[in-house]
Amino acid sequence: MVDEAVDTSADINSLSLMQEIVEVDDAADSAEFFNPPLPDDGEYEVVLALGNRGVKADRQRDGKGANAKKTGPAFLNVHLQLKKVDPTTGGEGGTLAFDSLTTIVMGNSGTSRVHALFDLAGHKLPSRASLGELKTAIETAIAQAPHAMATTRWEAQYKDKDGNYQDVLKGQKAFPPLPDTADSSPRYDPEVTAPNGEKVRAQVRVTKYGAVKG
Repeated sequence: MVDEAVDTSADINSLSLMQEIVEVDDAADSAEFFNPPLPDDGEYEVVLALGNRGVKADRQRDGKGANAKKTGPAFLNVHLQLKKVDPTTGGEGGTLAFDSLTTIVMGNSGTSRVHALFDLAGHKLPSRASLGELKTAIETAIAQAPHAMATTRWEAQYKDKDGNYQDVLKGQKAFPPLPDTADSSPRYDPEVTAPNGEKVRAQVRVTKYGAVKG
């Protein structure tokens, strides 16, 4: 949601200001305002933008569990906002999803999720660099609004008694169906009940990235 800008220089005690009219759509769905419809599972062209957490440095934990100390190798955590691209006009649309990727090198591939994504988006990052240099390279690439393909999936999770997240449902079509719409397109309820009785809502997860086709 975009933060609302407020001009604090206006005199709120001004009679003329207090006579200004505010008008909204009386038929607007107030519940939907706070729970906007989720995009269907599928593949979308997106613009990569920085999320509100930006690019942050951290250290890997030595060992497993929440009590393991962060004394391992350093890495960057990159919080991305994925904005949909209109397939007809090529213009930038609303937010599709958020995703967090790291520069932790995966042993089986020899690269990181961040390096792989930006390579697919046409902005190859340096293969050897300090964290500071790599952070600058990432931010420079993002400033150029790179495009990529993102495959998304609905996923609902809950936190168990040990504080670990557990899956409830994966995949849009696994969620409860809603009554048919006028055009008979299938719809699904993103809110489900977890095994602990808690109501949880599906989140849009990115399962795969690719290069823009064509």
